[in-house]
Amino acid sequence: MPMAGGNYKTTGIGESKEDALKTALASTESTCGKRSMRHVISNEETTYKGVVSEGANRPLNKVGELASFAGAWLPSLGGDDDYHVTLAFTCES
Repeated sequence: MPMAGGNYKTTGIGESKEDALKTALASTESTCGKRSMRHVISNEETTYKGVVSEGANRPLNKVGELASFAGAWLPSLGGDDDYHVTLAFTCES
């Protein structure tokens, strides 16, 4: 989202903080890359919006991952939209 003064803001959403950050960074790289510039992040904000507490979510996701490696499926309370990472950035040459 373009903001005043040549600033931008984007939000990445993911199952983990890392996934949400990767999504947000891809947006910054795309926005600035179209202008043949690089992104410079001025602010980062991470928000957890999951159904269960963040402390309970991590072990539940890990158990689900381990079960999938063993060929089993376990229902999860986590979602692919648990974490929101919002980045404020500018494009610079």
